[in-house]
Amino acid sequence: MSSQKAPVSPVTEFIKVFYEMSARYGRSEIWYDYIDMHAIALANTCDLRCRDTREEQYNAIVQKYDEKTVQQFAVLTAITMTALLENPEQDFLGTVYQNLGLTKSGAGQFFTPYNVGQMMARMNMPDSFVPDKSRILRVNDPCCGAGCLLLAGYNAMREQLESTDPDWDKYVLFVAQDIDPLVCKMCYIQMCCIGVPGVVVVGNSLFPDAERSPTDFWFTPKYFLLDDNALKNTYTEKE
Repeated sequence: MSSQKAPVSPVTEFIKVFYEMSARYGRSEIWYDYIDMHAIALANTCDLRCRDTREEQYNAIVQKYDEKTVQQFAVLTAITMTALLENPEQDFLGTVYQNLGLTKSGAGQFFTPYNVGQMMARMNMPDSFVPDKSRILRVNDPCCGAGCLLLAGYNAMREQLESTDPDWDKYVLFVAQDIDPLVCKMCYIQMCCIGVPGVVVVGNSLFPDAERSPTDFWFTPKYFLLDDNALKNTYTEKE
């Protein structure tokens, strides 16, 4: 009787391809460039305001690498998206980032384990929560890292509301922010992959948005499906 091999986890599969690439290029360089390219590719499908600027950045990155490595970047993208589509209840990129030993622990960068974020989200989710459809509810994380807490929060809301109110996510906006541009884009990729209506803001949460560049704002595709009237009412109330 033939023995069946255990399936390879997406994290292991990703790291295997990554290490093949790092034989020719630096590990940190590959990681930063992969995250930039994937985030830009997603953003340019829906946000035209910064499309040209981001496209130039994307092309500049591609030109640094040989054809084989560019194809391997595409493989990393496919692994990431498939992993999150098949199992949205995880911080996939955060896990890979930590397993590669690339986190900035010297700067106090430590990621919340997803199961802890999931527990917190479920504990804080009211049993009888019903979105107010006259306005947008904003869920904020001012120090988002790779997005663990917001991903868990979105999944907890979806688990509770989707069966009775399939349009619930047209009235909830998830806002992520971090001082580290790298983890912001990791968060953005994951929010896009699992369908979170949100925006990721790069920069210090203590500084006003008016001081930021347009390229510091990363809107997910689902952001553009938020209810127009509810959005208008929300910002009218704020003013």
